[in-house]
Amino acid sequence: DVHTHFFEAGGNSLSAIQLAKLLNLRVADVFANPTPAQLAQVRRADGFAEFLWLREPKESTELIVCFYPAGGLGWAYFPLASVVQHDGRGIVCVQSTQPDATVQEKTSRVLAFLREHKATRVHLVGWSVGGVVAQDCAVALQDSGIAVAGVVLLDAYPSEVWKQLPAPTRQELLQGVCDMAGVNAEVATTSDVLGALQDSAGVFGQLSEEEVGTIITMVQHNSTEMRNHTTRYYDGTVHCLVAGDECDVRSELL
Repeated sequence: DVHTHFFEAGGNSLSAIQLAKLLNLRVADVFANPTPAQLAQVRRADGFAEFLWLREPKESTELIVCFYPAGGLGWAYFPLASVVQHDGRGIVCVQSTQPDATVQEKTSRVLAFLREHKATRVHLVGWSVGGVVAQDCAVALQDSGIAVAGVVLLDAYPSEVWKQLPAPTRQELLQGVCDMAGVNAEVATTSDVLGALQDSAGVFGQLSEEEVGTIITMVQHNSTEMRNHTTRYYDGTVHCLVAGDECDVRSELL
């Protein structure tokens, strides 16, 4: 079936890389165009779009909205397509690959997207800085007519916590790219990051040096935005999940 979804059919990150190589494409193209019909009309920039569908809705106005980590790409959410129940709900990643928006401006863009797609009920999931944006969207949606079914934050902290932390060093910016990609490596230069990503054989290994540079810029931009933003009150329940690893090396504020 030309409309079979690659990830829903059992595809994973490794097989996505293999498919991309077979078709002489990039893994980002497979992420953005996960059916044969879509791959036949692939556009190379789609994997870096501001809104990237993991699964388009089918006769439903309910969406699961996943917000980007510090580096701006939401590719890490793609396994959700194979584990979330097939009940018609759409799953979309919000990405940020241009340092051109404040948190509240990004919130406005998300709300415009939800209205354009006639969403009536949403689940918001945010990782890292995406948690701050998800929470801000929850606030903005309170009087919008779009119901917030749930807010889940993954290793995310209010901007008031970020303001108490020192600005990231160049080393920490580089390390942030590796963290987003799930790569454990010691890096000191952009070339080190590029090499570590390529050696990992993961989905981020196909990024060009220019694209890695863009991600580093986004980590810095989002770090600044976290310190400039003011958290607004959300009159609802928020579920916060914190990774248990490396707790002993984190700031006590986290």
